Amino acid sequence: MLGYQEDEVGDTPEQWFDRIHDADRERVKEEIAAHQKGLTPHFESEHRVLHKDGSFHWMLSRGVAVHDASGNASRMAGSQTDIPKERFPTHSRAYLIGCYL
Repeated sequence: MLGYQEDEVGDTPEQWFDRIHDADRERVKEEIAAHQKGLTPHFESEHRVLHKDGSFHWMLSRGVAVHDASGNASRMAGSQTDIPKERFPTHSRAYLIGCYL
């Protein structure tokens, strides 16, 4: 999906965040934090992620936090889906409009 071989990417949260576009990274972190605090039933975010070729691709990430006995989020499980290029021009305009509202 992003052009990397399995051994070319790490599996830490920091490495995942590093591949998210600078303009999207803080928003994605806030969305994850809100879910981990129980403010949303699940995590869902559309954002740009770095492809191996240096371009950014729009992705849909979804997940749920797993909480321990104390109610603290101990981990997250989820998926990442490529948003089709056909949707990209419309999506990017809507995203930019939403950023300035």
